[in-house]
Amino acid sequence: MSKTRLLTKSGFKTACECPSKLFFSGKSDYASTRSDNSFLDALAEGGFQVGELAKLFNPGGLEIETLESEIALSQSRELLNRETVTLFEAALGFEKLLVRVDILRKVGHRVDLVEVKAKGFDSTESNLFWNKKNKGLMSRWEPYLLDVAFQTYVAQKAFPEWEISPYLMLADKHAVTSVEGLNQFFELTKDATGKSRASLSPGRSLADAGAPILKEVDVSAEVNFIHREWESHGKSFEELVEWLAEAYAEDRYLPVGLGSKCKNCEFRVETQSPAKGQKIGFEKCWSEQASLKPEDFSRPFVFDIWKYRLADKKISEGIFFQDQLDPAEFGSVDADQAGMQSWQRQALQVRKVIEKDTTPYIDKQGLLDDFSRWIYPLHFIDFETSQVAIPFGKGRHPYEQVAFQFSHHRLEADGRISHATEYIDLSRGKFPSFDFVRALRRALSEDRGSIFRYSPHENVVLCQIHEQLLASEEPDRKELCQWIETVTTKKDAWKGPRSMVDLLEVVMNRYYNPLTDGSNSLKSVLPAVLTSSKYLQRKYSQPIYGAAESLTSHNYKDWTWIQRNASGKILDPYSLLGENEIREGGAAMTAYARTQFASMPESERAKLARSLLRYCELDTFAMVLVYEHLADEIGWWNRATDT
Repeated sequence: MSKTRLLTKSGFKTACECPSKLFFSGKSDYASTRSDNSFLDALAEGGFQVGELAKLFNPGGLEIETLESEIALSQSRELLNRETVTLFEAALGFEKLLVRVDILRKVGHRVDLVEVKAKGFDSTESNLFWNKKNKGLMSRWEPYLLDVAFQTYVAQKAFPEWEISPYLMLADKHAVTSVEGLNQFFELTKDATGKSRASLSPGRSLADAGAPILKEVDVSAEVNFIHREWESHGKSFEELVEWLAEAYAEDRYLPVGLGSKCKNCEFRVETQSPAKGQKIGFEKCWSEQASLKPEDFSRPFVFDIWKYRLADKKISEGIFFQDQLDPAEFGSVDADQAGMQSWQRQALQVRKVIEKDTTPYIDKQGLLDDFSRWIYPLHFIDFETSQVAIPFGKGRHPYEQVAFQFSHHRLEADGRISHATEYIDLSRGKFPSFDFVRALRRALSEDRGSIFRYSPHENVVLCQIHEQLLASEEPDRKELCQWIETVTTKKDAWKGPRSMVDLLEVVMNRYYNPLTDGSNSLKSVLPAVLTSSKYLQRKYSQPIYGAAESLTSHNYKDWTWIQRNASGKILDPYSLLGENEIREGGAAMTAYARTQFASMPESERAKLARSLLRYCELDTFAMVLVYEHLADEIGWWNRATDT
C-alpha cells in the first residue's frame, strides 16, 4: 500500500506561485531550470547559515534530524508532551498536510512558531508588510507570510488547544556584527546525497555570537488576515489548502490558466534531455490548456516581447504568438531616427519574427554620435560582488555590499586590446571593498578615457562603497569618495565628469539582434553578436587571444573564441570555460562565500581564484566584442583611420 502524498510547505509555496506547478514539482521525469541554478544555490547556502545562527539564539533547543516523515512526527509529538520545550525542525501533521517548523517554542499551551528567512528587512520601517494603497499585503513579502500562515494553519489543526504566535526571523539591516568572523562560525558541508548543509563549528556557542543581527517579527496580524480575508483562485485560504492537498495526494494536474507568468516558469526549458527522457511541464500546460501542437513551441510567445504589458490580454483573446500580432499596433521605427523607445523596440522584435528576419537592426547615426563622444583609450570594467545575510567581518551590516573582484580591459584608438588589470581578494574574514576601490582608481587614473560598464551594477556598487567610506575611519576616505564621484552618477547628488557609459543602454537604444529573443543581457547579446558578425568570426576563429602584444590576457593563452559544434553553430564563449568552472554570477557569489567560510585546502582555494579570474575576464572581454561588432557595423575603424 503506497503512502499518502503529503502537502508540505515547499509544495504549498510552489502551488501559490502556480497550482499547475505542484504536479511537476519534485518529479525527476520533469526537467527544471532550478536544478542547475547557482544563484538559487547561493541563496540556499546563505539560508542554511542563517538557520544555524537562529538556533544559537534559542539555547537548549532539540533538533528533529530525521527526514522520515512518520518518524519525525512521532518524535515531535512525544517531545511536545513536555510542558516546556524548544524544537528545531519539529514535524506537525494534519490529514494530508505536513510542515517542519524551523523553531517551535512551547510553554504550556502557548506556542511561538518561528520561520527563519535569510532575507533582510528595515527594522525602523513601520507597517513593513502592508500595501498602504489597498491595505493588502506587499507582494514582495506575501510568499514569506503565506509560508508562515500555512504552518500556523497546520499547527492549529493538529493542536487546536494551542495559542499560537507566528513570527518571521529576519536579518536586520540596521544591526552590526560585534564579533569578527561570525560568518565563519558555520561550515558548509555536503551530505551523502550531495546536498549542502551548514553546521556550527566545534567549540562555538551563543556567547561567541555577539550582538544579535537576526530579529523576530510578530506576524500575527498578517497571518490572521491571510486566514480570514485573503483569496486566491476564487478560494479562501482554507479552501485553497484543502484543494491543493487533495490534488497533490491524488497526483492530479490542476489546469489553472495560462499567462505571462509562464515566461519564467522553472518547468519551461529550452530542450528536452533525451538522455534522461525528461518531459517539459511548460509544454504539458500549453498543450492541454491551449491545444498547442509540438511544432508551436518553436514559435516565439507574446510574453517574450521585451517589456510587453499586454501579453495577458492577448493570451486571454487566444493570441499566443508574436507572429499573430500586427506590428502596426506598436507604431513604426524610422530608420533615420536616433534611439528607440520601448514600443519601437517591441515593434522591431515582432516585425522580424513575422518576416523571419534574423539580421540586426542598427541605429548607425546614433551610434556614430555616441562613438564620437567617447574618449580613447576605452576602459571596460566588470565587478564581482557579494551580499550575504551574515557578514564576513566585524562592524558590518547584514546584506552589506562586498566588492571582491574586478576585471578591466583597455581598447586603444588603433584597435589594440589588452586585459589591462584585474583585482581579486579572497582573504578570509577581510572586508575587501576599500582596497578594491583603491586598486580600481589606480587602474583607471592613468588617462581620461571613457569607462564602460554593462548594466547599472557597477555604478550602484561604487555609490554603496562611497557610503561605506563616509561611515569609515579610512585615512584616505575623502580622496576615494571624491574619485568615486568623478566616475559615477547618483540621483539628486552628483553626475561625475567621467561617469561610466552603460553599454547596456547603448544596446537598448541603438541595436536589436533578433537572435537574442528580446533579451538584452550580456549573456544573450554576446552569442547573438558572434553569430551575426563576420568581422568577429574572421578575427577570433584563430588562437590569437592571449597570444599577441595587441591582444593580451592575464588568464588565457593562445585562445580561440570562435568555436563551433558539429552542426556548425558558434558556441557560447561561456560554455568554453569548462564544465566545472564558474560561468555566471550566481556561481561567482557562491565561490566567494565558500572561500570565506568553507573548510578547504589552499589548492582548492587557488583553483576557485583561477576560475573566478577567467570568468570575470570574459565578462569584460564580452563587452569589448560587443563594442567591436558595433564599431564594424558603422564603419568606425575606417573612419578612425581616415581621420
